[in-house]
Amino acid sequence: MEDKKKPSTKTSVSSGSSKKKNSGKAVESNVEKKKIIRTSATPSGNSVPRLRKKYDSEISKELVTTLKLKNVMEAPKLKKITINIALGEAVANPKILDMAVKELESITGQKAVKTKAKKSIAGFKLREGMPIGTMVTLR
Repeated sequence: MEDKKKPSTKTSVSSGSSKKKNSGKAVESNVEKKKIIRTSATPSGNSVPRLRKKYDSEISKELVTTLKLKNVMEAPKLKKITINIALGEAVANPKILDMAVKELESITGQKAVKTKAKKSIAGFKLREGMPIGTMVTLR
């Protein structure tokens, strides 16, 4: 697991008065104190992703017992998770690929990327560069 970062806090305070002249009269305007506090690195308020918490609390301990490891730090760690959908029907019906992209985005919460064919295959009526699937990498 990578280094855990402490939640960052940012505070900015500005106060004072400024004088403006309008038609010969001095007008004072007080600027209120502003305080901005940021308590976590993510917008949802959770500093650690849900799957990472589950891995640290449950799965890593189970791996230590099943693999008979001496230390929790010896347990394997996840670097990335790649999820993909390959669609053979995307050659005939490209709209099906857009539906798969939307589904994958709703499952993972990240933007999916369309994958293209690396080689042409005449038997499948597939040409190089045609979009045939979608994928997301979770880190």
